[in-house]
Amino acid sequence: DYKKNKAKIYEEIKENALRLLKQAGLEEKTENYPCELSGGQQQRVSIARCLTSGSEVFFLDEATGALDIKMKREIQDLIIKIASETEHTIINVTHSLEEALYISNKIFILQPNPCSIYKEMDINYGNYPRGRWIFETEEYRNYNRELGIILDNVYKKKNLRIC
Repeated sequence: DYKKNKAKIYEEIKENALRLLKQAGLEEKTENYPCELSGGQQQRVSIARCLTSGSEVFFLDEATGALDIKMKREIQDLIIKIASETEHTIINVTHSLEEALYISNKIFILQPNPCSIYKEMDINYGNYPRGRWIFETEEYRNYNRELGIILDNVYKKKNLRIC
């Protein structure tokens, strides 16, 4: 059956890949090699590749850590767009309070040795879609203050991570 349907299967895979690249904002880069893409574009390809897996949970480890501020914001906005348009669960590990408060519905502060959850915070600005407007809200300022106090209280412990 595979030999009979090979062309059809290939077309379905190609259509799906093109749709995901478009969703990631890379439809104009379909003919480029990875080495021809910027760091942010490579991150978008990685996120699109996650979407092809069929998994309902995505794990992003410092997805914006090595990017300039413009690309960092674009990737953050892409993560929010995916979260708002799909039913996927996205676990984003970051050391950035701003990023955690921007894209998260729930924040976990982890402690090492053994790795465990130190504190959990629910974040609610209302429903998606989110935008940079949240930084101007009283809720953001309150969450930022609360998270800062938590981190200050546990600062003696090394290697805390925010998810």
